[in-house]
Amino acid sequence: MRLRVIVMLTASLFFASSTRAQWTGGIKIGTSYTDFSGDLVGGKTTWKRVLGLSAGASFGYELRGGLSAETELLYLRMGAKTNVLYLDIPATLTSKLVYLTMPVLLQYRLQAGQYLSPRFFAGPAGLFNLDALVAVAARPDDELLFEEDESIEALDYGLMAGAALDFDVSDQRLTLEMRYYRGMMDVTKPAGEIGDSVLRNQGFVILIGVLF
Repeated sequence: MRLRVIVMLTASLFFASSTRAQWTGGIKIGTSYTDFSGDLVGGKTTWKRVLGLSAGASFGYELRGGLSAETELLYLRMGAKTNVLYLDIPATLTSKLVYLTMPVLLQYRLQAGQYLSPRFFAGPAGLFNLDALVAVAARPDDELLFEEDESIEALDYGLMAGAALDFDVSDQRLTLEMRYYRGMMDVTKPAGEIGDSVLRNQGFVILIGVLF
């Protein structure tokens, strides 16, 4: 309910201010560095972050006083690794997740110079699962012991916040962004292989892009 209210209030900025706002947009690409918060059913779990790809587009409104409201559509690869014992065999459990991500962000831009603008943003994000794979491979030879795609929920949601540096180069505005995502939902299905665990997505995303 709280997330729904935040989304509705933020989205209303797009339309309530449309008569005095300026459209903005951008194309971005970068990398993610993510893991899980929470433990597997067997006990305390030390997660290792994994690298993934992120890419997409954004659009929004420039409002008054450096404020803007923006929404994005991002392809985001996430996941995590940890060491486990599988049938008494030392192994590595790897989760590979692919999401279509839709953040709704409220932003504030500082005008630090003629060609340089720091930007700060935060807001809710919905993640729609496009693909998910959980695999267990024996160590150290990586022999596959188990693989399935039914343990991860179809939807995740949480909060996204970060900062960016926008700069002008040859009449083109470029951006470098770093953001953090913290999931609020247990992404494991009760009937899945790791369904008794309570795991939440978390991690960083770094993006470069072109703004227009």
